[in-house]
Amino acid sequence: MIVVGQPIAPARLRGSDRQVAWALRVRADLLPEIHDLRDGAAARLRTPHLTELEQQGYAAMLEAADSLIAEERAGFWIDMRGHSMHSLVAQRVEAARTAVAAEER
Repeated sequence: MIVVGQPIAPARLRGSDRQVAWALRVRADLLPEIHDLRDGAAARLRTPHLTELEQQGYAAMLEAADSLIAEERAGFWIDMRGHSMHSLVAQRVEAARTAVAAEER
């Protein structure tokens, strides 16, 4: 069940102590925006009269946000420092679409 307004606990990060400390700082800057996007997408999915395309788009954003919140690799967060929340979500949505397309072949 999608619960709007209740943040998901972020994943415990894996890596060296230094990597984890650094990644926690990077992730802390992005998590509030990721949670806001997630809550907005979840709220939109609850509204009536969405087209199929709109439903798919909001569901993709929600899944991307959830996958970012669940990201455990400290190295990922370090590598993505300087990226916007929007670019991270867009990367996750594109990766999911690519995976679905590959499965359909």
